[in-house]
Amino acid sequence: MKLSSFQTTIENQFDYICKRGMEDEHIDYFIQFKKAFQLNLECFFAF
Repeated sequence: MKLSSFQTTIENQFDYICKRGMEDEHIDYFIQFKKAFQLNLECFFAF
């Protein structure tokens, strides 16, 4: 059965929203890792 163009459009929009959500979460994890790494370096070189 062929999908209607409306259904295809909705599915594409949903896929895009999910993809953006995963990318944003990945960026947030990277920022937190970077902050933690910088903090560890500061503590290491403080001695």
